Amino acid sequence: KGVCDFCSVSAAHFGWHTRPIDEVIREVKSLPTSRFVFNDVSMGEDMEYFKELMKALIPLKKKWGGLVSTKVFHDPEVLPLLKKSGCIYLLLGFESLNNISLQNISKGFNKFEEYKYIIDALRQNDIVLMACFIFGFDEDDKNIFQKTVDFVNDYKIDIPRYAIYTPYPKTEAFERLKSEGRLLHYNWQHYDTQHVVFQPKQMTPEELDSGFIWAYKKSFTIASSLRRTINTGINFPLTFGGNLAYNIYIRRLEKEKNRILYS
Repeated sequence: KGVCDFCSVSAAHFGWHTRPIDEVIREVKSLPTSRFVFNDVSMGEDMEYFKELMKALIPLKKKWGGLVSTKVFHDPEVLPLLKKSGCIYLLLGFESLNNISLQNISKGFNKFEEYKYIIDALRQNDIVLMACFIFGFDEDDKNIFQKTVDFVNDYKIDIPRYAIYTPYPKTEAFERLKSEGRLLHYNWQHYDTQHVVFQPKQMTPEELDSGFIWAYKKSFTIASSLRRTINTGINFPLTFGGNLAYNIYIRRLEKEKNRILYS
């Protein structure tokens, strides 16, 4: 299956596997809580399996969250099944507002023009959206931070999450940036999507890092968080609480010294 050029999962070469649905359902039934999360990087890669799993979840009447790609919303059966199966939270990797960037990281199935539909559709079905964005693509210049924060606020994304483009070892991104001489170091503890480990194309590493932190600070002020979440109804405790958690996280980012290493 096609994967993003920075995906660490594909670099592990474990292959693609699905568990028998009846086995998954037995495990979900055994959980002592009414809410749980599927820890799978992309639940909808096998769409027929995904839909059968959701159908099997309906009688359990539990609430769940998980990770999917935008591809799943091309199937008209998905949204009703998400609602009926108890889905209350989804993480989606929007990654970029630039379709060229998306194509260049092998994520051309994401289309910026479809984001508004997805945001509205999830809101109408009371499903909380955590939308992830990555900074540092070759097409990104210093305007990307303001553009992304404006989009997040204008479309009232419940919980935005920002990351820095990170070339994990053995990925296409790593091999490309290494061949171009753009890796700053091999200190693996900084290969965590929260630190700049390569030379961006249209800005300095320092500009990428400061823009990343600025985007977090701008998005998660109390006022901004309230404006995005105040109308999320029954999900307000979850959406506003998620924003508050990132507000606390920002303080940790700001206190960290030596965020950029060069050797």
